[in-house]
Amino acid sequence: MIVACYYKDKAFIDGHTVSLADECVTANSFYFVIGFLPYWFRFAQCLNKYHGTEQKVHLVNAGKYFSCLVSPTVQIFLLTSVEDEGSKYTVNWLFWLYFACHFVQTTYCFIWDIIMDWGLMRWNEKGKKNRFLREKINYSPSFYWWAIFSDFVLRYLYIVFLWHFGSKENFLRKIDAMFALSIFSEAFRRAQWALLRVENEQNNNLEAYRTIPIIPPIINSAKDGNNVQAN
Repeated sequence: MIVACYYKDKAFIDGHTVSLADECVTANSFYFVIGFLPYWFRFAQCLNKYHGTEQKVHLVNAGKYFSCLVSPTVQIFLLTSVEDEGSKYTVNWLFWLYFACHFVQTTYCFIWDIIMDWGLMRWNEKGKKNRFLREKINYSPSFYWWAIFSDFVLRYLYIVFLWHFGSKENFLRKIDAMFALSIFSEAFRRAQWALLRVENEQNNNLEAYRTIPIIPPIINSAKDGNNVQAN
């Protein structure tokens, strides 16, 4: 988007720096519009899966992505009520509506991460070191507890971005700073999520991509045949 504003404002001619907060304010809304697309595609995919399998879990998953579509919708309207360009939001009824929608979305996604995507909190056998986690785990139990804690913190990190902190010069009051910090935190959370999601799929075949739970080892038929002849 910065590149688009760079050419739109003809900065390549006079060499001036393009500022998202000042010269390209429409970029802020563009970010949220683009943010619709992944959630919309996943929402449609979940409905398609339900149509093909009639498993209600896909409807529950579709509800998660629908909640992810509501928050950006409210946020686009909320952006028009900022006090200063490049600053945060004005606290009004739109602000509290956005907060409520985002809180529901975040809680929905956090619970889905832990129970469905990672398969945790499903095993409660007393005396086991991985109690409340999974029957089969590939990492230390402490790593899973860290993942649950960090996923909670990073998902609810948006609350820090909603209120003013310090003076107007404080970098946490600028949309650019908020955007950069949220990118790095979400990248870390996503990498950690993917690691445990793949591990859960490998151990439990959650999506039933494999027709058999365990892939048999490769057998060297030529070597085995020689052993048979020798005997």
